[in-house]
This record gives sequence, C-alpha cells and structure tokens, in this order.
Amino acid sequence: MTKLRDPSSLVRVLRQARVVSSRAIVKAFGSLEVAAGTAALIRPGFPTGVAVAALYVTFSGFLLWVLVERVPVTSCGCLGARETPPSVVHLVLNVCAAAAAAAVAAGVTLSGVLPFAIDLSYLAVPFLIGAAAIAYAAYLAVAFLPAALSSYQRVAGSAASQRS
Repeated sequence: MTKLRDPSSLVRVLRQARVVSSRAIVKAFGSLEVAAGTAALIRPGFPTGVAVAALYVTFSGFLLWVLVERVPVTSCGCLGARETPPSVVHLVLNVCAAAAAAAVAAGVTLSGVLPFAIDLSYLAVPFLIGAAAIAYAAYLAVAFLPAALSSYQRVAGSAASQRS
C-alpha cells in the first residue's frame, strides 16, 4: 500500500541499487501487490498462490542480492517512508511468505479469510483481530527487530573487548 501512496522511497532505493526505476513502475508494482494480496485473501487457490509466491520470491531475490553483494542502500523500500535497512529477518519472513503462497498454489485448500471468518459466526471478530495482530507483528519484526539485534551485538562485542 505504501508504494501506491508514496512511491518515492522505493524509487530512491532502487536507484541506489542501480535498478531501473520510476514512480510509474513502482506504482504499477504496488498495484499488482495489492491486487494479488486482496485476491488471495478472498479466494486462495492456484492463480492467487502463484501470483503471491512470485511476488515474495521477487522480494526475496532482491533482498538476498542486496545482502550478499552488500549493495549500498539505506532501506529496503518496503515500508514506505520508514527507513528499514535490508536484513536477514526480512529475508526469512519473505521466504516463509513465498513458501506459504506456494503451498496454496500446490493445492492446500483454504476458504479465504472472509469466508472463514463468516463461518466462525461470533468468533469472527476475535479471529480478525488476531489476524491483524499477526500482520502487525510481522511489520514490527521487519521494522525494529534487526536494529534491536544489532544493538545487542554491539553491546556484547564492546563488553567482550573491555574484559580483554
């Protein structure tokens, strides 16, 4: 969604990585993400699973390339204006999302979030709140966990050097 509202962050990141980019390309890609994700939530199946898996494989490939080649980017561009440096945490989440989407494409049967919630009757509200909480936890993991882990390593490393 952030790519549609303000594509400038991802455009800047792609240019830093020397990848062809423009506001129109980023907005088109963002539109594709929203369409595939919405369709997958409503009616999961082979076409939506393949589309979502392909998007996450693309994201994972970009992150892997940036991390392995140490491409000098200040952010991954995924969270809009929020500067979020590429990290292994983000790569792992993307690979897991791609695997889940591939499982749906391979035939794991799901009814979709809304039909499932409707079938839950009075439990639909807590289910949807829980699903939103899980999505928010994934956002928080990408946005804050890498910085928290690296600050721990810096403190641990400096403590070890002070003991020597």
